[in-house]
Amino acid sequence: MNKGGLIWGIFFILLGIGWTLENFNIIDVSTIDILVKFWPLILIGIGVDIIYKNRKK
Repeated sequence: MNKGGLIWGIFFILLGIGWTLENFNIIDVSTIDILVKFWPLILIGIGVDIIYKNRKK
């Protein structure tokens, strides 16, 4: 497994855990608020993944 795939896998697992905890009212955080605040991190992650893949070639 490449590092980019691992990072995205961990990201989606954590996102799923967050949604599950919110659905069970264990935490009170709006998913929309999280995405609005952290959308630049998604772009940064995509950029790092692209750069990392291009370096391997």
